[in-house]
Amino acid sequence: MIPFELPLLAILAVMSVDYLIPISAASTLPSETPTSTLTVTKLDDTNDGNCNADCSLREAIAAADPNDLISFSSGLAGTITLDSTLVVSKNLTIKGPDKNVILISGNNAVRIFYVNAGVHFTIKNLSISGGSVKAVNGSPDTLGRAGGDARGGALYSDGGIVTIINSTFSDNGVTGGAGGGDGRWGGQGMGGAVFSTGALVMLNSTFSHNQAKGGPGSPSIMQPSGSPGGEGMGGAIFSTGTLVTVNSTLSGNKAIGEKTAIGSARSGLWGGRILFGDGYSYGYGGAIFTTSEVWMSNCTLVDNTASKGSAIYRLGALPFKNKLVINPSGAITIKNTLIADNSFGGNCDASIISEGYNIDSDGTCGLQAAGDLTGINPKLETLKDNGGATLTHALLPGSPAIDSGNPAGCTDHKGKAILTDQRGRIRPWGDQCDIGAFEFSR
Repeated sequence: MIPFELPLLAILAVMSVDYLIPISAASTLPSETPTSTLTVTKLDDTNDGNCNADCSLREAIAAADPNDLISFSSGLAGTITLDSTLVVSKNLTIKGPDKNVILISGNNAVRIFYVNAGVHFTIKNLSISGGSVKAVNGSPDTLGRAGGDARGGALYSDGGIVTIINSTFSDNGVTGGAGGGDGRWGGQGMGGAVFSTGALVMLNSTFSHNQAKGGPGSPSIMQPSGSPGGEGMGGAIFSTGTLVTVNSTLSGNKAIGEKTAIGSARSGLWGGRILFGDGYSYGYGGAIFTTSEVWMSNCTLVDNTASKGSAIYRLGALPFKNKLVINPSGAITIKNTLIADNSFGGNCDASIISEGYNIDSDGTCGLQAAGDLTGINPKLETLKDNGGATLTHALLPGSPAIDSGNPAGCTDHKGKAILTDQRGRIRPWGDQCDIGAFEFSR
């Protein structure tokens, strides 16, 4: 694992090369030393074009040069409530304070970050909450269109390279638009917290209580069954690029398919299914929906909800109702990871490659490698503050995850030692560490 005492921009440069699967142009890598450091001095979301003694986060982003570091003045703490999305169009790092909490809120009205293609963007020591995208409804005329798709409630990365360290993404959401006209589809909700078509790395971070929800279909005169609602895909994360997660927790996220407009519908978290016709929708991947490579080491995925793969879903060969067609590639590979108590749709709806020493509480992940434990209760506490920068699920005494990690030591997908847990507590080396993001203290 990359030592956390390295300078932040040095960490980013190493991560870009080593954690993310090959970057095509070395010239795009950020400098190890920031061009300069800009300091946010206030919580107000203003923009007068200057970042001086009176500097907002928005002003700092606008004034920054490529590879700059944005930090916060000593003692500054509280919530930055955004009036509009922050667009990141250059290599940039935003580092919150080590002790004081800086929360960036979309006020349940706007997306928080949009990252342009090819941009290296790093978030450290921040809380991101209240990001929201609600797609437009289809037009109401008879020949109206399907509802729009909603993507990335907190962060939309359009081919960027995003690294998230010691941060929390919570209570963000997307909702697809309602179908318009006569019998039009509801729109899809994709990535309640993050929608990424580039590379995404998560270290020591928590994604909790994010939601992706489809929009309702419209009533139809011609189709008594009504028109299907949209799918909810990736309650926390929707990823079509490489995803690497180390020492991170995904908890309480939901992917919700919307019910049909009319007809004999069975509604709820699983969406609607009618007794005739073809009007239904599902939630796919309560925590993660992916079409590409996923590498997961010492992570905890608990209490997520969807009808298909409550923790992890990987797109298969068939297109979705709204004609979203993506060619899946890569594989989902996990090690020393705990997947448990995810409701309704089973823990996994994907082909998982196990590198050993994982827990799958319901057996749906198909784990058969050395040290894998299936069909057991992991004995976890609820998500709460157990020390460190983010909330975690503590292991209770007697948990089968304790001392059940790889006997050679917990490592990431590159074989580097993971020396601490999500909270920064020391993991044993040369002895069995614990499975998941939390190391039990004796």
